[in-house]
Amino acid sequence: MGEPGHGDASGVLHTPVYIIAMEESTKDALRVAEMLETLVRMHGAAAVGAHAHITPGMDVAAWPKGIALAEYALKPVLAALSLEEVKALPWIESYASRNDKGQLSNPAARTFPLSHHLGCLYAHMFDWQMAADAGYANTVVLESDAIDPSLLAVPLSAIQTIVNQAPEDYDLIFLTRREAEGGKLAKKFKDPMGNAIELHHLTGANAEAGLSSYVVSDRFLLKMRRYVVAHGADMVGRCRLALSNPR
Repeated sequence: MGEPGHGDASGVLHTPVYIIAMEESTKDALRVAEMLETLVRMHGAAAVGAHAHITPGMDVAAWPKGIALAEYALKPVLAALSLEEVKALPWIESYASRNDKGQLSNPAARTFPLSHHLGCLYAHMFDWQMAADAGYANTVVLESDAIDPSLLAVPLSAIQTIVNQAPEDYDLIFLTRREAEGGKLAKKFKDPMGNAIELHHLTGANAEAGLSSYVVSDRFLLKMRRYVVAHGADMVGRCRLALSNPR
């Protein structure tokens, strides 16, 4: 069942929030604790308890341990294509091309930084699939370090207000610090704490990577599924989708 729509103007969290964290990482545990504390302070314990969910990071270097998580992330791909066809797709060929021990066949992919980039990709795809299966209209995705001031462009108090104010046809909203790139102003408003927020249309192609915080619509989930099945993937963040669809 999806969450309430754009009509609730209270600004209190009622959109699902997925927080990606590595299960055995003390650093991630501390970061998530700080994030949840901040969310509770801004939105209340009841809202955070109902709508914030910790989701698994992916350690691709440990495969075949945890491979079921990657298979869930690839659910639409594996339903549409054979393993041989998946081997032809950038990045997600890493799943189909594993050796007879179930490990990544490329030794370089089992070490940093490539293992990290692959793990991030599968972790985000896992969240996209969960949101799609749940039928959510809007979903917020945060990596464990998302509230680092150098990364997050908006206060956590503004998350629900941003969803409430989002253009009805939006696909993806970056919450990370980034250049507006001359994009046309879509909306300007304030969150319940009085913070001024601006949404700009992202119309230019870019090769930015590092997608630590964002909001996606069910339209994004459908488009991304079709894209990955047809073309494969890349480092998370190179989505090249506009914030709102031009009419």
